[in-house]
Amino acid sequence: MNMKKMAIQFGERIGAHVPANQLKRKGGWLFHKLPEYPDEVDCYALPLSYIAEPFDCIPVEDSPFIIKRAYTSRSNLERVEKAIAKLTKSHDEYIKEIS
Repeated sequence: MNMKKMAIQFGERIGAHVPANQLKRKGGWLFHKLPEYPDEVDCYALPLSYIAEPFDCIPVEDSPFIIKRAYTSRSNLERVEKAIAKLTKSHDEYIKEIS
């Protein structure tokens, strides 16, 4: 699915207009960067449920919303991968707990 369609579907779930440039998808997660909160990014587990609520938030420097030049450096790639691994582990534990 392209990001324009994802932005429409995501916006319907949170009840707001969401431009596609506020979203990034990576590693089973959808990241939403709101202009009002420039230092953090909301994280949503994929696939989205009917009503989407963020599972957690991470610092923008640990998210896919980093400058493209910086994103190609190995250290930034590793930060993003570590953040995604931590989110996934925490989410998996939460799902186990409520099951």
